[in-house]
Amino acid sequence: AIFNLAESYFWLDDYQESLNSYREFLEFFPNHPYSSFAMNRIGENLNLLGAPFNQVKSAYLETSFRYPESFGSTLSKIRLATNNVIIAKSKDLRQFIKILDDGILNKEYRDLDVFSVILKGEAVVKRGIRTSDTETVVKGITVWKDYLRKHPLTLYYPKLKEKIKYGISELMEIQSSVENYYDVVKTYESNIGMSILEDDPVELALIAAEAYFALSLDTQAIDKISLYENKKGDKNKRLYFLVKAMADISRKNINDAFSCIQQLERKGLEPDKDYQSFGRFKDRHKYTVYMVKSKLFQIKNETLKQADMLEKAVKSYIGKDSALIARHELELGLLYQKLNKWDDAVRVYTEVYEIEKQKGEAELKKSAMAEEALYYLGHIRYSRGQLAETVDSYRKAISLFPAGKESGLARYRVGKSLLKLGKIDEARVVFNDIVSAEESSTWKKMAQDELDNLKWDVNKNKP
Repeated sequence: AIFNLAESYFWLDDYQESLNSYREFLEFFPNHPYSSFAMNRIGENLNLLGAPFNQVKSAYLETSFRYPESFGSTLSKIRLATNNVIIAKSKDLRQFIKILDDGILNKEYRDLDVFSVILKGEAVVKRGIRTSDTETVVKGITVWKDYLRKHPLTLYYPKLKEKIKYGISELMEIQSSVENYYDVVKTYESNIGMSILEDDPVELALIAAEAYFALSLDTQAIDKISLYENKKGDKNKRLYFLVKAMADISRKNINDAFSCIQQLERKGLEPDKDYQSFGRFKDRHKYTVYMVKSKLFQIKNETLKQADMLEKAVKSYIGKDSALIARHELELGLLYQKLNKWDDAVRVYTEVYEIEKQKGEAELKKSAMAEEALYYLGHIRYSRGQLAETVDSYRKAISLFPAGKESGLARYRVGKSLLKLGKIDEARVVFNDIVSAEESSTWKKMAQDELDNLKWDVNKNKP
């Protein structure tokens, strides 16, 4: 009766009462045929209650020590091996995998094979998650898929199906977290046609929708997000509101997009707060929330708020796509110019140049973003009367991008700045270069006018 009560509590998810009842059972019946199983269940309950792993491990080891060669001992060894697969060094991995494989091949105990399959797949998937290794995650998913192909009528079909969906979801999340959006879509589209996943799991569709948006495939993204519209429960509502906001922006549904952002914030997703509901991907979603808000303010022509959100998006970004950040900062610089926030504009344009400079000189000379940033820096400094800085910025731009569309203006302004600095001879050289190098153009005519003025000034001052 005590054993059955303990097991009932376990399946009702009342793990504390189950733990208490199993301990009571072992106190009265330490040598019962079910004692080894009870001891193993104590370890499981401790684990489910969040006890320190040393306590969980001790319970499993005690099972093996007190009841060697028993069913409970076998289960405990498999449980310990599962944890070790997740955290083991590569050189030690094979021995723990072997314990799980032995469990799969074991015919002595009923259902031990599928139990071992479930745990092996889960351990390998979690190892891949821990190391962000997509190949390892795929190996874990394959463990489950292979078993189902061989045993399509197993009673554990629903459990294995859920595990496969979980593994695919985690795989897509890892791919998305490092911005491999093509891989996200490929994983989604290659798995949805499986007989195992005969319906279109909305959780996967949601992650896919985010990837489709990142690839500017708005139609496909909106199609996938529509699958989630009537989804009950709150498990993925936060991601849903985020992706739905992007869909509404794409369709110019501004009020709906704002409503989605407000829903996010009501659920504890105000980006300025530290939220855990997105787990290890919360920082990526923080960036996305800021970008969504920035686009909303852009459509509403609220430039100051747009710039504020875009600046926060840049600062919260944790990905590896430096070109993405350079594009954002170039856009941010234009917004700051529009707002007459010149120091901020200079700061972000300088950051764009530094980002592109890290790619090496050969790539730098081909960078349209670096070209724009350097010429904008020159324009801003010239308009603010920062003459020495103007000369430095323009000369750097001209040396890297001599054929740039702004190069004629830049050369002329270098000459004008040198004149204002009193460096007449240097200015004359610059204007002569423009006249010699330029074909018929406004800058050639203006440079010639400057040279004529210099001659007139010289003649005027002769005794």
